[in-house]
Amino acid sequence: MMPQKSGSIINIASMSGIAVNVPQKQAIYNTSKAGVAMMTKSMALEWAPYGIRVNSISPGYMKTEMTKAAMTDLFPTWESLTPIGRLGVPEELRGAVIFLASEASSYMIGHDLVVDGGYTIR
Repeated sequence: MMPQKSGSIINIASMSGIAVNVPQKQAIYNTSKAGVAMMTKSMALEWAPYGIRVNSISPGYMKTEMTKAAMTDLFPTWESLTPIGRLGVPEELRGAVIFLASEASSYMIGHDLVVDGGYTIR
């Protein structure tokens, strides 16, 4: 990316880095995801002179293979706390990734794009 003076890096943070989510206790996870969002801002500032844009995505509760295998008991609670009333699916992150990777976001750096069904606006 540096030699060509262009590129886009998309880090994956989480809404857990923005809001303390319940009912699970996960201080270490929340802290690490907040760190990803700050790392994104720092990288964006450092790498902007090289034409490299750095942003992140913060997904909300997602219905993934991992959550379906280990956390289905939490789904009703998560759904009730999410204004849109349901969990997301990974495919719903596609638009955010395409946007941040494309020239449509050419003037955007250091941004954390939240895709959480409204969880963090409560």
